[in-house]
Amino acid sequence: MKPSHIKKYIDLRKRELGLSRGDLGRRLGRPEKSLRRLDLYCLTLKESSEFILKLKSAIAADESLWNQILAQDLALLEWEALSEEQKERERFQPHLWMNGVRSIPSPIFVVCLFGENTFRKVLLPINIGSLPEQEQFQIAHQYFLKFSVETDGFAGPFGPIKSYYYRQTYEMAYEFDLNGKMIKERRGRFPKNKATMRVK
Repeated sequence: MKPSHIKKYIDLRKRELGLSRGDLGRRLGRPEKSLRRLDLYCLTLKESSEFILKLKSAIAADESLWNQILAQDLALLEWEALSEEQKERERFQPHLWMNGVRSIPSPIFVVCLFGENTFRKVLLPINIGSLPEQEQFQIAHQYFLKFSVETDGFAGPFGPIKSYYYRQTYEMAYEFDLNGKMIKERRGRFPKNKATMRVK
């Protein structure tokens, strides 16, 4: 469920004040740019404090009511994020994650179309975690070598592979160099990038 209470309140105040969408855009600054920012804010609740103050002033918002409505939408966003994490946990399967020399892929549109997993993720046997840890690492390295041969050592648009992670559990990963030597451990939620593409 997406946050919607703030948007409904803004729309209500527009009607009460007799403002069109264009009128509100002009009150916020450069209409076209300001309305884009407003639409994004209604989805993410992220904006500069200066813009939010300008918005509240433009619709003569009741501060107490605004804060109450905002708290409802923030709670919805938090619930949605938690729900997504729970889904990720349930779907988790041990895998390798390739680190290319490029943190930003080139061309990026390929990643937008096919997703990061296509170029960076290699699934491992589901029961690998039941084996002795050194044996797990050996199997992980064998899978890495096979992937490396098949891709000529590249992680697609992320460029030549410089290291790889063995993601043992949702919150535990080990980074290895190309020879299978451990570099470091990573505990906690594994960071994920997000590439998006917009077509006008």
